[in-house]
Amino acid sequence: LGLSAGAKFVPGIGTLVGSGGVALSGGAMTYAVGWVFVDHLDSGGTLLDFDLEKAREAMRREFEKGREAIARMRHRANTSEATAGPD
Repeated sequence: LGLSAGAKFVPGIGTLVGSGGVALSGGAMTYAVGWVFVDHLDSGGTLLDFDLEKAREAMRREFEKGREAIARMRHRANTSEATAGPD
C-alpha cells in the first residue's frame, strides 16, 4: 500500500499503478459475477428468479477467489519473466 500510494506522486508512474489496480479489481469482479451466475443457472435458476440478497454473499466469496486467482497468475507471470532470461 505504501509503495503504490507513494508512486502516485511520481508523474506517469502513479497512473500506471492506479490503472493496474483497477484492472485487477475488474478482473476479480468479472470472475465473481461469472461464477455466481454459473452456480445459479447450473442449479436450475433463471434470470427471472435471481435473488440479489442470496447472491451478495456469494459475490463476496467469489470476488476473494478471483483476487487470489489473479494474484497467482501475476506471480506465475513474474516468476516466468524472471527465469526466462534474454532472447
